[in-house]
Amino acid sequence: MASVLRREPVYDMSRTYIGLETQCKTMFGTWHRLEI
Repeated sequence: MASVLRREPVYDMSRTYIGLETQCKTMFGTWHRLEI
């Protein structure tokens, strides 16, 4: 697994970015529901 990540740093970064974006959207969605 580690060797794959070392060989594909760009892929790993985009996966991390997508994960962070999804987390932010989920957190914002939860906060928005609480506001309503």
